[in-house]
Amino acid sequence: DCIDFTRIAYKSDDILSMELSALSQKTLMAVFTSAHAVKAVSTAIAAPSLWQIASLNGATRKAILNHWPLSRLVYEGSDASELGRALIMSESNIPFYFFCGNRRRDELPSLFRTSGRLLNEIVVYETVLTPFLIKQHYGGILFFSPGAVESFFKANETITEKTVFFAIGATTAAAVKAYTSARVVMSDMHSREAVLQKMITYFENEK
Repeated sequence: DCIDFTRIAYKSDDILSMELSALSQKTLMAVFTSAHAVKAVSTAIAAPSLWQIASLNGATRKAILNHWPLSRLVYEGSDASELGRALIMSESNIPFYFFCGNRRRDELPSLFRTSGRLLNEIVVYETVLTPFLIKQHYGGILFFSPGAVESFFKANETITEKTVFFAIGATTAAAVKAYTSARVVMSDMHSREAVLQKMITYFENEK
């Protein structure tokens, strides 16, 4: 079964459009941890030739290469913390811009605050929670974002510990662990396909 526990609303106001248009003409480090942010920015501006780009592996990286195949992808990370550490340790002196959603996690911005380096944040989409009560037992439940985790547990506070949760990365896995003591299995790569394969392998080994 596939149930949407969140809805994405892309921002399209004139002020944001003008800001993105101005930034597209500047040299900067564009930081993305979400494919939704990539889609939002790429819809507003053409390929920004002056940008260097830092991205999560998996779906976010794939979205960047799909929308901007000639982009300069200079930093990658398996999760936000790894990407943040790489950026902080870099010797780059160009400004950092983090394009994100309104419910973005704090791991990456927190690293920048602690280090004293400036990270400019621009919210380009909104994640709307759509909680839904599930009425049947699932042996496995897959999550692809921390927002989906939050929305799920708003309506499903009591889940049997026999349920196994599968998460797309460390950030999403940590969000699940904050709500339940049930087993949480993290995918090896940051992609939907990797999460699905992890679940298949897990239950095949359980037989």
